[in-house]
Amino acid sequence: MKKLFKYLLFSISFLSLFACKEDTLDLYDENTSGNNIYFLENYSKTRYDKFNQVISLGLASASLTDTIIKIPVRITGPKSEQDRPINVVIPDTCTMKEGIHFDFQTAPVIRANRTVDTISLILHRTEDLLSSQVYLKLTLQPNADFITNIATKKNSGYTIDLLSYELSYDDMFPVPYIWTTFAGKSTVLGYFGNYSRRKMELMLEVLKANPAVFYDSKLGISISQIINWSSYMKYWLNKEKIEGNIYLDDAGNEITMGPYAK
Repeated sequence: MKKLFKYLLFSISFLSLFACKEDTLDLYDENTSGNNIYFLENYSKTRYDKFNQVISLGLASASLTDTIIKIPVRITGPKSEQDRPINVVIPDTCTMKEGIHFDFQTAPVIRANRTVDTISLILHRTEDLLSSQVYLKLTLQPNADFITNIATKKNSGYTIDLLSYELSYDDMFPVPYIWTTFAGKSTVLGYFGNYSRRKMELMLEVLKANPAVFYDSKLGISISQIINWSSYMKYWLNKEKIEGNIYLDDAGNEITMGPYAK
């Protein structure tokens, strides 16, 4: 598949930094407060945000093997003319393993003449992610260059951890809402037939359709789209079959459309 669909996922958008009147974090003088380091994205969060970032490659092209995410960190002290290493600790309890599911793209550092930088991770698309979700927690700890005295932030009485960054990662293919909670589910079954991951992948590839039509209930899918797409898919599958190309679903059965497809 050549279409790349960004699902929550692996397109990570970082929030713009904002300050609450009750919690303003200043750039402290190094002599009095030292060089504190913390996760910038966490500081931008409110009590209503999810603290565990979820990354799923389920809808990404099969040709995608690695994904890079950048996690911003900030220091409160002055810039330096040299790179300064960041001490990142990963608990043994994490199921997302370095060298298997991810690697650091480069050693974590605050580069020279910066107060904001990023920790870059390369996420690997491994076979086990098809059936299970793994979990990673990055924790900032002090070293010769940075301290971690600013451990939390309070927002409307809610305490936010500034020193830990958590994410969950998988390659599981979500079942489209049109096969589950859609009011016209019976129509979908009649024209598209039963759901399978491989059928959905093939439909997205052949129809060149926007995946959001199948997955985003706010966008929706029309009855005419269901009828027209099922008709074209039936024609395409029959043409391929005549040419000797039979496509199988996850269970090894031939992929077909529903009984109403013409």
